[in-house]
Amino acid sequence: MRLLAAAAIAVGLLLACSPYRVTSARMGAVYPSKGDACTVQFENVTFQEGSSKYESIGLVSLTGSGSDEFTDAMKADVQKAACKMGGDAVSLNASVPGMFQFMVWRAR
Repeated sequence: MRLLAAAAIAVGLLLACSPYRVTSARMGAVYPSKGDACTVQFENVTFQEGSSKYESIGLVSLTGSGSDEFTDAMKADVQKAACKMGGDAVSLNASVPGMFQFMVWRAR
């Protein structure tokens, strides 16, 4: 019984510490990657505001973080994914516990 309880605790800790997953989805026109070292700006804009100066080219989602905290590592992963899509900026599209979704924008 003790072994079973210890195994359950170990699995719980493992799941709590598991890394988040980054998923990208392109929309509309497809652009070449800007490489891993490009600079992507984090913009605080609504979809309407973003659409006035950018073209929407996709989404980047982070899931399974197990937290509401948006870390520097997460920011770097969003930037990397947006760069691979050819993006210039991202804005938060949606957020719920354990999930962040960003709109990827390309300058017009």
